[in-house]
Amino acid sequence: MCVLGLVRRFSPQPKPLAHVGWQSPKKEAILTIAEHDRWLLHNRLRDVIGSQEADILMEHLPPAGWNHLATKQDLELTTALLRQDLQSEISGFRQELKTEISEVRQELKTEISAVRLELKTDLSAVHLELKTEIAELRVEMERGFRSQTWKMVTSMIATQSISVAIMASMVNSLR
Repeated sequence: MCVLGLVRRFSPQPKPLAHVGWQSPKKEAILTIAEHDRWLLHNRLRDVIGSQEADILMEHLPPAGWNHLATKQDLELTTALLRQDLQSEISGFRQELKTEISEVRQELKTEISAVRLELKTDLSAVHLELKTEIAELRVEMERGFRSQTWKMVTSMIATQSISVAIMASMVNSLR
């Protein structure tokens, strides 16, 4: 459907919409085109080239004006600005990420140092406890060996004494 059909359907009289600036090739003055002007142009085109051709031609004209169309230069500028914004955002994000990683690294170093110190303390305590227990075990073993040695020596002396007594009684009986 053409623009004229929409205007006729929604408003009995053409109302001017936003005016669009158009600069002449001489750059003398800026002309503004209102919806009413488009409607007048369309009517004149109908009279000159026919209704269907006028509709086709009007549908191919920009609704607001040529200066609202994006040019390659506009796209390149917008792309450059977006690229710059994106690079700035990425740079900020990288810096923020580096800072956070550095903070996490520092926290890990602190935690690892604390764990290392705790382990050293615990190992020292275990080492001291083992040394104490080993020393106590040695003392206990020495007492046990001394006691056992005395018992064996006493048994051997008693056995020897009995053997001497038996031999002495045998020698006396032979006499």
